[in-house]
Amino acid sequence: MVDFWARSEEGPILEEKKFDLKVFWKNLRRITEKYEISYDPQALVPTEDHYELLDRIFAAGREMLIETGIYNISTGRLIRFEPWEVDECIALSRDTVVLGAGDDRVEVRYTGLTAEKTPPVKGRVLGPQSPELIEKVFESFAKEPMIDHFHFQGIIEKVNGVPAKPGSPFEMIQEVMRTGYAKTALRKAGRTNAYDGGSAPVSVEGMMVAFDRGWGKRESDGGHCYLMPPMKIDYDQMCRVYFYHLRDVKFWTTSAGFINGMDGPPQMAAVCMVATGLAEQLLFNPSLQQFAASMADYSCPASREAVWTGFHSAAAFIKNTRCAYVRANPGGIITAGLGREHFWEVGITALAATALNCVVSAGTGRQSSQLNCSAGISGRFAGEVAHSAVGIEKAVANDLAKRFLAKIEDKITDKTLHKAGKDFPECYDLNTVVPNKWILDEMDAVKKDMRRMGFDIM
Repeated sequence: MVDFWARSEEGPILEEKKFDLKVFWKNLRRITEKYEISYDPQALVPTEDHYELLDRIFAAGREMLIETGIYNISTGRLIRFEPWEVDECIALSRDTVVLGAGDDRVEVRYTGLTAEKTPPVKGRVLGPQSPELIEKVFESFAKEPMIDHFHFQGIIEKVNGVPAKPGSPFEMIQEVMRTGYAKTALRKAGRTNAYDGGSAPVSVEGMMVAFDRGWGKRESDGGHCYLMPPMKIDYDQMCRVYFYHLRDVKFWTTSAGFINGMDGPPQMAAVCMVATGLAEQLLFNPSLQQFAASMADYSCPASREAVWTGFHSAAAFIKNTRCAYVRANPGGIITAGLGREHFWEVGITALAATALNCVVSAGTGRQSSQLNCSAGISGRFAGEVAHSAVGIEKAVANDLAKRFLAKIEDKITDKTLHKAGKDFPECYDLNTVVPNKWILDEMDAVKKDMRRMGFDIM
């Protein structure tokens, strides 16, 4: 891994704009066409009939990485990989991952594209949270038994009235506060050793301060690192990764695709996401791999294009590696606020994830951008969908996903879905931290509709 990093000082020098337009974009378009990859809006969940397509998407992503390399913004140079290095990385991908410790230990083993049991269920808090509510938001997740690991990434926007800007001491203080609230919520729920992969700070120093060996996050917890789109890195990310490996932190990374933006239409975005995922394995050696697709002009992972892209890239990765922990279209940037529309969105991604044996994820509404729009009941519902979908045929899951999508697709098209629903204080009793009647009724109404569609949700 460090040898690859050293190529940041040795590789070809290139202007960033030239990399974007003359290298990245040209290669992505050419390679996608070469492998005859096309987008089918009716095939949201790839079935066994699409396995050959998954192989082509993966082969195209591999070639995209080899032909393009990764651009280091810090040095203005390309990191290039030999084909045998990529293939060796694929062969050595982690087939077992252990999260948490003690009674809260979660072991994930590679079993391919068919779930033999309920996949791991992650509860994720994203976006700004009020300081007086953030611990209650975390507690709402910690109380849910179907959620077996967590990403408590709620942001406290100001410290003593001062914005917690990246690289400032206030960002470091915010991370100390966030970590304290997360640990307290888990302790109150009797889940002290559960995995918390929450990682809010942008700066490396903001991240490091939370891993205090006394009061802070443990090695069995996690953090994050990213390649920046399109296929770029900088030294800050490498510093972050070096720290994680020194401490044996179980960190995660995300291959993000922005459809109809720089990554192009769905078929091109899927290829780019596989290439990025492979690069993250080579450059980071993470424990957890995530694929997150969204429309460039409306951040909704449950849109038709995003579901196709995210789950085809993740399924191609699972089928052609032995990577144990793979998430697709995580439920952190669900568009609707908490309510009926939110549950339909969670239902689409949780159903598809289970059918393809991906890790299931849910938690946050309103594009992770509005205050107090995370709640544990989102993760509960995702877990119930996943539990009920184990063993489902992929063709049946595809049909159900399209029927679920029909409930909200007009609002996605109109870009109004984020206006639906309510926030945490409107959905929970703030004294007992349990869901109130309104949000339970919303969830039950969605369940009844799902049963009428033929999905026997618990």
